[in-house]
Amino acid sequence: CVTLTVMHTLVRLQNPPLSNVFLTAVDAARLHNLPSAPSLPQPDPAATAALFEAAFSRLREEAPCYGHKNMTTRDWWRHVVEGVVYDPSFPIQYADPRVFEFFFQRFYSLLGSPKTYRAFPDEYPFLDWCRDRGLQLGVISNGNERHQDGLLPLFGLTDYFDFYVFAKVSTLFPGWCMVRWIQPDFLSNRRERHQN
Repeated sequence: CVTLTVMHTLVRLQNPPLSNVFLTAVDAARLHNLPSAPSLPQPDPAATAALFEAAFSRLREEAPCYGHKNMTTRDWWRHVVEGVVYDPSFPIQYADPRVFEFFFQRFYSLLGSPKTYRAFPDEYPFLDWCRDRGLQLGVISNGNERHQDGLLPLFGLTDYFDFYVFAKVSTLFPGWCMVRWIQPDFLSNRRERHQN
């Protein structure tokens, strides 16, 4: 049996870190020219990234595993975004309820978009190699159900796996799964060693 986690092993962000997804949503809100806020100011990218990372880390500590059973994944991300938008150093116009809803929806949509992620090219040969040898494959992840329902199908990965354990929805690890990720070149190194 071989188990893998999703982020940094099967897929990665196109443009890391995660705060860049937030900044992309900021740009989308600014370019949309919302009637309630026709000219949203450009927040400082470095300060915004720092605010996002702090809000993300804080919520990860306060409500691990995307809130587990205490909140939806969507609400968990809403709290992260609120932690940035309602910070006194962030432009006040984003706190307008109509702007916030548009902005949050854009951000949340980007989290499930194929434009945000990419698969590692060496994973498919590795997964095929495991399948050819009759190994059971599974996903064990600190992630949320959107990884199984949306992200893995985007890259044609769901048919490879026999089981999934996501900390967000698992009763095996109530509230915390403690999956550690391996270096992104792990699969390439293992395959090279096996071939030699």
